[in-house]
Amino acid sequence: MKTLSTASDPSDEFMLPLPLDPEVLTMINHQIRTPLTSISSFTEILLSYPIDDPRARRCFLQIIFEETKRLTHAVDTLFGEAKSACGNHQAKPSNNGYLPGFATQVGTTN
Repeated sequence: MKTLSTASDPSDEFMLPLPLDPEVLTMINHQIRTPLTSISSFTEILLSYPIDDPRARRCFLQIIFEETKRLTHAVDTLFGEAKSACGNHQAKPSNNGYLPGFATQVGTTN
């Protein structure tokens, strides 16, 4: 069984008991890093620059909120898939109608 290490320091290592091919790993990386980059960028703008226009500030906060939902969905899907692979979770359709499975869910929700 392959595992995925996400830490450079072995004491902080997090292991996923999933067989991951390079294409799936690339997708996971993209689907997690893209919203993180948006969240970080828009938060930095809000913290670093005075934004007096309430509509502009609300727009930035809305983007942060939407990207947080996107990231949450990606992480929930990934860990749901990890539970399925370990036999600890029975796959069921989610309330948004998507079938479980990281490759099919993550790329279909924005």
